[in-house]
Amino acid sequence: MPLLDGRKVLLAVDQIVTPKTVKKIEGEGMPTYEPRDIHDTRASERGNLYVSFEVVFPKQMSQPQREAINELLS
Repeated sequence: MPLLDGRKVLLAVDQIVTPKTVKKIEGEGMPTYEPRDIHDTRASERGNLYVSFEVVFPKQMSQPQREAINELLS
């Protein structure tokens, strides 16, 4: 998954994802600044990144698609 600063992180999806699923990636959020003096602009650490999922369900499925899903679930 690409981040705003150009880096990429791996988002492991190891559970069932529903429309309300939120995953937290620790230390990959926005930088937080605690300047030691007025000229210090270095980030001291990063917050957490929260990823929410948008799940789009199909309106209809073909028989081969249904069979493929049944295979995955069994």
